[in-house]
Amino acid sequence: MDVLDYIYLGKENPQEAEAFSPLIPRQLLEEVKSGELMAIGSMLLNHPNGALVFEPEGEKIVIRSIYVDAFDRRNGTGTGLIAKLSELAKEMGDIYSLDMRIPADCHDNSLSFLRSSGFDLTISGGNEIFAKLSDLERIDLPAPKMTVYTGEELDETILKSFETRLRKEGLYMLDGSLTEPPVIREISAYALEKGQVAAACVIAKEEKQLSLAYLYGSGGTALSSVLYMSRALALQSFDRDTIVFIDAVTESGSRLASRLLNGDMITTKKHAVKSL
Repeated sequence: MDVLDYIYLGKENPQEAEAFSPLIPRQLLEEVKSGELMAIGSMLLNHPNGALVFEPEGEKIVIRSIYVDAFDRRNGTGTGLIAKLSELAKEMGDIYSLDMRIPADCHDNSLSFLRSSGFDLTISGGNEIFAKLSDLERIDLPAPKMTVYTGEELDETILKSFETRLRKEGLYMLDGSLTEPPVIREISAYALEKGQVAAACVIAKEEKQLSLAYLYGSGGTALSSVLYMSRALALQSFDRDTIVFIDAVTESGSRLASRLLNGDMITTKKHAVKSL
């Protein structure tokens, strides 16, 4: 066996995936084990030392997570994981690039690794916006004129259906699902039409800040109703100085968030893209 070896992880070998749990974010691990996401693990002398989680999306592969043990970051492990993914992408056919979202707090060493692995750092559409919960409190919204449900009250099948719709539209950016942390189901609000989600305000908890993960809807009564409800519930549970992060993933969502927060755009979103 080679000193450094690689293994594909997924529903065919969930126990193997569990062995890589210290290297895969908790919210992604179950999706890897169920086969919803794909992963490649690396092993040094038969000991797990790195993992890369990804999923095909149209003509690209989206890297959801890559992590190498701190003691093995200069021995080719990360480069090997990227190389294995590139090989797999070419075998799959019709895949033309690898794409990874760059966190706002990405370390310089990580950026250097991406560049040395052939990635270009690019800017995508949409905006990241930071505000305080008190800023949301000042938004003038009418009281809900239709029934609004929290994520706790909704049947999971409805949430799963909505999640699938977001994925098909290329809008899904959360690491986990709408039914598990970091999403806070008890303060996320949904309006329904004919049994389907017509508008949603999905709130997640990320470290010491809240994330308005999705403000979904075409506007009007449904959208204002879910935002009103989530805001009211959040204000009951969190201090008004709590930072709220909004990831406006679409152009329309970006305009809406800008209007709500008086145009306070903070930073555009960065991606690392590697052509095959």
